[in-house]
Amino acid sequence: MTDDLALRFVSSVANVAAGVSPASQVPFLAPEGDFAVVSSGAGTFIDPASYRRFDALVDAFVSFETTAAVDLYRQLLPLFDEAHRSLGFPEGTFNEVFDTALGRLTDVPVPDLPPAVELDVQAYLLVDASLESLSPAEKHVLRLGPDNARRVQQRLTDLRAGLERAGVFQPGR
Repeated sequence: MTDDLALRFVSSVANVAAGVSPASQVPFLAPEGDFAVVSSGAGTFIDPASYRRFDALVDAFVSFETTAAVDLYRQLLPLFDEAHRSLGFPEGTFNEVFDTALGRLTDVPVPDLPPAVELDVQAYLLVDASLESLSPAEKHVLRLGPDNARRVQQRLTDLRAGLERAGVFQPGR
């Protein structure tokens, strides 16, 4: 792994842990196609077709075997720690930041149905105040759609459990 990739990964994880969108660090992960909505007498909702833009990315992400991902993380952790310090984080460890990011993403409430939205000047806002109040990083989980979001959350939960079993993370989150 190059130093640039390590810096990009660590910066993205730190952003997620802080609730900030990591999109500027990983523009190559942006989905193709446009965000779409559907309107009916009941309101305006995220078009389920918008969720399919993320299918290939989610399929690739969840295809990683947990044990292999844990082994890779353990091997790269010294590089991640170095990148973490070089980004100006003198206190704490990258593990703590990564654990916070995992928790932030796995704790996002995922609605069963596409949420209602309303147009506000140039962007759509979520009508449900509890969803609209989520951080930009957490809203990325919602944009995946219910099925993809749950698959990602399960994989992140499995990864965290694997890191805990391997002694990389402390139990109890």
